[in-house]
Amino acid sequence: MNGTQHAVILAVAPHAHRMHGTDMPGTAEEIRVAALAYNAVDATPEELSAVATGTPTVRVHCRSDSGTGWTVTATITAGLDSSIGYAPAHPPIVLKFRKRDGREGAAENTRRMFGRMFRVAVPVEYVRDRRP
Repeated sequence: MNGTQHAVILAVAPHAHRMHGTDMPGTAEEIRVAALAYNAVDATPEELSAVATGTPTVRVHCRSDSGTGWTVTATITAGLDSSIGYAPAHPPIVLKFRKRDGREGAAENTRRMFGRMFRVAVPVEYVRDRRP
């Protein structure tokens, strides 16, 4: 992220440098406004148009550690699913925790652990992240 992007983010959300899940935009309109501001610096007009018409969601990428598999990393981002892909509305929020149930995957453990904490008016998608 360059200095201009950081300035734009802080102009829209002054607390973004220490963002927590409770600071995440929660309504479709809040996500749309934040995504347009967050992507305004580097996006092409076509990309901004796609963001403006995209579907607001919260996406949670979940993966287990490669060692024992008991530590989960969840990367949470509100954004817009559009024709050009997923456009985030803020820097990702990263949570690391120990699985509660070894029989369930990372996404299901994350949903059970944090799902009730999301106070958003848009769908929340839990995605198993296959990246190492």
